[in-house]
Amino acid sequence: MRGLLIAISLVLVMLPARPARSNDSDSFTALFAITCMKYFYSHDQLRAQMASSNVPTIPQDRAASFLGGAHGTAWLVLQDGQRYVVVLRDDDICGVYAEHAAVDVVQKNFVALVGEAPAPLTAVKLDGAVSGPDSGALHTIAYGWSRPQDDSQLTFTLTTSTTGVPVQAMATLAYSKKRNPL
Repeated sequence: MRGLLIAISLVLVMLPARPARSNDSDSFTALFAITCMKYFYSHDQLRAQMASSNVPTIPQDRAASFLGGAHGTAWLVLQDGQRYVVVLRDDDICGVYAEHAAVDVVQKNFVALVGEAPAPLTAVKLDGAVSGPDSGALHTIAYGWSRPQDDSQLTFTLTTSTTGVPVQAMATLAYSKKRNPL
């Protein structure tokens, strides 16, 4: 277990230099990479980065829906004319929410970002129906990163909606038990 944590920590620190292979850029996926992925094992550094960038925190009563009933911090990020919420829960789940997103582009970029894991980790596509809603206008894509011998993994989940809901895209990163691949 300790070996997996060290391997994952080293990989995540190096991720911002690893470009996604999509030609379509989107602020949502980039924000997920430079917040949740970059600082997954260094929450204090994420908090310090948000504070030094003067990113406002959202009051707890308004952040509750983003935190899913858990304790944590939510920040309102204004970027490229869009509003995003970055969430860091006390149970080590990190997420990014987008009010508006180009769903096809976000899905493509998410898969480009997490569909292949850097060595020594391997990426496995997970059953989206188990990871989140996957019917009609809601679609979930999930990948797990781990070494084959490990029983835990980093779980990357993207849920998008093509309807007029308050949140059109949500990406999360969590450390969890391995699930069955597709």
